[in-house]
Amino acid sequence: PIIKLLLFPYYSSLGALFPYLPMFYRALGYSGKRVGQLGAITPAAAFVTSALWGALADKTGNLKGILLGTFVCATFVRLLQPMTSHFAAQVSIVALSAVLNAPVRPLLDSSVIACLDDKREYGKQRLFGQVGFGVGSYLMGPYLKKSATSFHMAFHVHGLISLLVLPVMLRFRPTKTKREKPRFREGIRVVLHNPQAVLFFSMVFIIGLSSGVIENFAYIRIQQVGGSGSQLGMLRAASSVAGMPMFWFSAQLIRALGVMGVLMCTLMSYIIRLLIYSQMTHPL
Repeated sequence: PIIKLLLFPYYSSLGALFPYLPMFYRALGYSGKRVGQLGAITPAAAFVTSALWGALADKTGNLKGILLGTFVCATFVRLLQPMTSHFAAQVSIVALSAVLNAPVRPLLDSSVIACLDDKREYGKQRLFGQVGFGVGSYLMGPYLKKSATSFHMAFHVHGLISLLVLPVMLRFRPTKTKREKPRFREGIRVVLHNPQAVLFFSMVFIIGLSSGVIENFAYIRIQQVGGSGSQLGMLRAASSVAGMPMFWFSAQLIRALGVMGVLMCTLMSYIIRLLIYSQMTHPL
């Protein structure tokens, strides 16, 4: 039960803010290029620092301490964003919060998986996070207008829900698992000499690019064709509901289609979604 109590509010806090950050940047007067630059900082920071944070957690054995510390610090830094409209300051804040936040979700996910007797049940646990994300986005949407100050509430709600997450995270007792010391060079060499692995990571990279475009510009596009904050919240909730079966039946889908089959379906769904965004003339 504590896993569900942790995942639901944690992802609710993300849902109340993260989908609307590109709109906040546009409301500050930033160009599409600068919105994209700010959106690229978080995945870039995660790519560089996640492995380092993981290695630190393995070396110190203090997984919970690192999880708590980075969660609190990243949230605090993120709440500084509404205090400035200067692009350089936003870059600094986003970069610092991204570095601090990089280990939170990986450590949280690995801790949840370690707590499960049947690892295939992870999707059913993660489902509560999917629901929480949709609820947070849906409830926040109606309060968002085109002015930058209207987005301040999203930051405040994000901080408030994060405060509710903290006591649950304090009670959470992640299971420590013994892991071999990572050998990065050997891993890269093995991947590069395996055509199937190269294909797999190439598809993951392309899906990541597609996801980045959607996450950073989809809501801006919907707003361009007249979408209101309430409609954006509804659309995000619908997206979360649509994703729920994937979490519940993830094990069955992978067994039926294989990992590559699931990735191909994901890629096709992104293509269709991007085409719809490019041709849409009305938010609904």
